[in-house]
Parts: sequence; C-alpha cells; structure tokens
Amino acid sequence: MQPKHTPGPWASDENGLITAGKNRLHVAQAMTTGMGKAADANARLIAAAPELLAALQVGLHYTLTAAALSQALARINRDNGFEGNAANHESARRDAERAVETIRAAVARATGEA
Repeated sequence: MQPKHTPGPWASDENGLITAGKNRLHVAQAMTTGMGKAADANARLIAAAPELLAALQVGLHYTLTAAALSQALARINRDNGFEGNAANHESARRDAERAVETIRAAVARATGEA
C-alpha cells in the first residue's frame, strides 16, 4: 500500500522545521518558543516518523510470525508430553499477540485508520 504521507526521509533543523527529500519540502514545524531542549527532541521525533512507521510495519509481520510459531511449538510440545516447554511457548505467544495489538494500534493511528 502506498503511504498517504509525504515520503521520507525527513529531516529537522535547529528551528524545528521538518523537511522531506532533496528539495527540502516543508512538511511540518515543531514549536520551539519556550520549549528548550524538548523542541529539538520533538523535531527529531517528528522527522523520524516515516522510518518509524516503516519499522513498525515490518515488525508487525515478524511479530505475527513469532506468535504463529510459538503457538505451533506449544502444540507440538504438548502433543509430545513436554508441558513445561509448551507453557513457555504459550507465554511467548501471548506476549507476541499483545505486541501485535500495540503495533497495529500505533500503525492505525499513524495512517489515519484508527
């Protein structure tokens, strides 16, 4: 799916201006007045948004795979009498599924699908 936002990479300058690409297309302006060091941090975080979104989308795929593998390993261990291992894999599956929900919510919020 094509992103709806301005493609990255984005960059920020000392004035809180967020720009995209070689032509430095103005994307956003972070508030700097009275913000101190937080202004630079906010601008850097905003500038990193396209890469963060892409990383979350890749991470979602791998986290879904981890959940499915943990579920399969739990079943295999349980079928073969290894209840302790099965419980560990079930715990890992639950952790991965919680991570999936967190990632999905963040991606939905970032893409306007929330």
